[in-house]
Amino acid sequence: TGDINWAPIVFDTGSSWLWVATTGCECPGILSGVSVNMKETDFKPANQTIKLAYGQGGGIGELGTMTVYLSDDVYYEEQKMIAIEKIYDFGTMYSSGIFGLSHKAGANNTPTLLDNLYAAGKIEQKLFTVSLRSQENTSLITFGEVDYTNVKEGGDFTYTPLNLISSDKWYYTLDIQEVKFGSVVANNHYAI
Repeated sequence: TGDINWAPIVFDTGSSWLWVATTGCECPGILSGVSVNMKETDFKPANQTIKLAYGQGGGIGELGTMTVYLSDDVYYEEQKMIAIEKIYDFGTMYSSGIFGLSHKAGANNTPTLLDNLYAAGKIEQKLFTVSLRSQENTSLITFGEVDYTNVKEGGDFTYTPLNLISSDKWYYTLDIQEVKFGSVVANNHYAI
């Protein structure tokens, strides 16, 4: 629709926050010219500054809520998010923000967007599927259902439970029975 501000973002399974660079952001490395003018959205500030650690760097922004769309008909109103005003030591990121897909709620036990979409009945299941392809710009992420249209014909899906030893972490970990790197074999480990 014409009145929705679309912004390219990174999907991050190790984070639970949703944050977007705002117009005027001191954000070196952010995709040039792509930011969200919060005055043109329904962003409601909570009058709380958030300092966000991310990797070796981080950001500072205003906590608030707004309607967040994944598509024209899949959206959630009043989603907590951070309008980033400054980032530091972040390197180059070719997007305007981060969409946290962690399996756990983040700071202050704030539900993720995926949690809220499921609770509101906007998606059928609390899951997402990723289809990675070698062609440029053709990878897909599907929310709320298994994307059977992108499974190789005759292929199978295998559900793997989270590793219970590290389930207190925000990121997903899976048990790995064996991994080979040339002649080196690693047994009984887990992977992110």
